[in-house]
Amino acid sequence: MAKIKDIAKKMNLSVSTVYKAFNGAADINEETRKNIYKTAQEMGYIPVGSHLKAEMKRVCVFLSPKLYKNIDKILTNYRKRYKIGL
Repeated sequence: MAKIKDIAKKMNLSVSTVYKAFNGAADINEETRKNIYKTAQEMGYIPVGSHLKAEMKRVCVFLSPKLYKNIDKILTNYRKRYKIGL
């Protein structure tokens, strides 16, 4: 799995430039941002750490008997959607 520093090295950019591009900083040129995203995708970059914190939420679930029958399928789909491991 590629990291921000790997993307920066490949593109001859600083790590901070790549980091700022991922976080939507206004001082990063739009063309540069697009090139960073493209390179990240090609390298298989998956955001971790602080990038995922914004997406993760705590969930409280009350199960009905009907829902309980499908809980494995529901949780598997949720984990795949949000790329959450066990």
